[in-house]
Amino acid sequence: MWIPFDMTQPLVHDRGSHWAQAIGRVRNGVTIEQARADLLTVSARINKEYRTPNDQDIHSLVYPLKERLVGDSQGQLVILFGAVALVLLVACANVANLLLARSTERVREMAVRVALGAGRWRLARQMLTESILLALGGAALGLLAAGWGVSLLQTAKTSPIPRVNPVHVNLTVLLFALGVAVLVGILFGLAPALRCSDLDLSEELKSSANAISAPGSGRVLRDTLMVAEIAVSLALLVGAGLLLRSFARLRSVDIGVDPHNVLTMRVNVPGTKYKTVAAQRQFLEQLLAHASRIPGVSSTALSTETAVDGGSNGYVTVPGNTNPKLENQLAEVNSITPDYFKTFGIPLIKGRTFNEEDMQRAAALNQQITDLMRAAKQDIGNMNMPSGLSFPVVINEAMAKAYWPNQEPIGKSYTGLAGDKLQRIVVGVVGNERQFNIREPAIPENYVPMTLQLGEGGIRATISFKTLVAPAAIVTPARGVVRDLDSTMAVYHVRTMEDLIAEHMQDTALQTFLLGSFATLALVLAAVGLYGVMSYLVTQRTHEIGIRMALGAQQGDVLNMVISQGGKLILLGVIIGTIGALGLTQLISALLFGVTATDPATYVAVAALLVFVALVACYVPARRASHVDPMVALRYE
Repeated sequence: MWIPFDMTQPLVHDRGSHWAQAIGRVRNGVTIEQARADLLTVSARINKEYRTPNDQDIHSLVYPLKERLVGDSQGQLVILFGAVALVLLVACANVANLLLARSTERVREMAVRVALGAGRWRLARQMLTESILLALGGAALGLLAAGWGVSLLQTAKTSPIPRVNPVHVNLTVLLFALGVAVLVGILFGLAPALRCSDLDLSEELKSSANAISAPGSGRVLRDTLMVAEIAVSLALLVGAGLLLRSFARLRSVDIGVDPHNVLTMRVNVPGTKYKTVAAQRQFLEQLLAHASRIPGVSSTALSTETAVDGGSNGYVTVPGNTNPKLENQLAEVNSITPDYFKTFGIPLIKGRTFNEEDMQRAAALNQQITDLMRAAKQDIGNMNMPSGLSFPVVINEAMAKAYWPNQEPIGKSYTGLAGDKLQRIVVGVVGNERQFNIREPAIPENYVPMTLQLGEGGIRATISFKTLVAPAAIVTPARGVVRDLDSTMAVYHVRTMEDLIAEHMQDTALQTFLLGSFATLALVLAAVGLYGVMSYLVTQRTHEIGIRMALGAQQGDVLNMVISQGGKLILLGVIIGTIGALGLTQLISALLFGVTATDPATYVAVAALLVFVALVACYVPARRASHVDPMVALRYE
């Protein structure tokens, strides 16, 4: 629903307000930089023409709309896309290694084909065709999995990815998958194809069906691919580990309130129906009284803002303040009823909180100011207010330390900006609650009596409940209380504080899950690849192992020989992966919280996990090799 912008509202002409946003379409051929320069010239002219001695200069800020909508998501999606690409490379290296091992077994077959007239390009084509068919088969299964995943994404209530249309598997996605399948088929089939197209025909035809060991070049390539798999897997696991630790820190961070068993919901009290301060106050008092009698409710409160869900702010003027850092410091404003701090578990540090007398005094002051504004036909910022008008405020610890460092804040007074002469008298100091984001520290905040904010425009209030039972159990009774008082009024944004916190952690949770899934998949692929390569090497060396055991080698010697061969690859992969992770994790440093991109504990834990899984992958074929019957092995061909 669109309605005309009411330019006659007093708030529109308050130069200290910044609640409206301007949207414009730039002419063809005009850059954003040119638009910025033009509007800065306009704002400078407005400042010169309209500002008063108490005003600060106001400047224009121009951003592309796309940047405002998707700016935060773009970097995160690029990181996830990069993780997918790394997993794809691990898969390619894995399959290439297995095909390379398989191609070594097929050397005599290829030599016979060459002897019968097959050209080298024909052999290479055969190997590439086989690998591409494998890739296309994998892509088909992948598309089925993608369709299932997208269906889950479409049923999600919220998504951190901004989009115009629902995500779905369309022709573009199909073509992309087909292109990637062909590309990776060529990529992991290239090494075996080159290996089989470069044969020494006379030597291969004279060789036995199963060589004891692969040629040096093939072995080096296999080892290189295996080391690369381990290194990439380690880098992905480190990234996932850092995000997991960040997620754990976010879950345990102190946001200044006790979110357990707190339910919040919003309600609009319209000024068109409740036209006076007295009428609005009466409705809200009845609402609190009825809500507090709901079974299972221990306390209730009303407020205009809620922790970690954004807020409203303004400038303050503190007598004697000379700190230049505070000239542009905004202080959050939250209008509350007396039990707000009790409901949210915010501790009182010194002084007192509001009482019923404060509510009455604030309501009387509100009515007095309203009458003066009507008589003068001016807004509060342009009126000559009588001296001596004051009301009590409670401030948070951050505001006390910012404006009155090493002083006693109780009893101190301050005013608003731009002609607001109302004196705010500090009566109490409470703990800090985070206002906008659980990642950001609390900023100065002052709490005022709810009755001071009532007036002609009505009020939007949040009803908060501290419950002794599961919050969901009182949602229906709470709706019923509002409906019984006013059947035309509805509640909305019904959420628990834990739900609200979870919403702010949604992006981190999704990133952790996705990157963790990719890293786990890479680890599994690396382990499977290492197992496959070691199994192949054990098979190739069966005859050699039989000779060693016939000459006196024990099972432990064979076990150590095979594991040490894999251990060298694992160690080299861990070293390279650690170096790579130190660089790659800098890309996700902005997503981290409470942990650095070089956190030693994460690197050590991830490296230990990877080494353990890789050694297990080596142990299984090594153990099989140590149990070879020497007589069977000596007859093995």
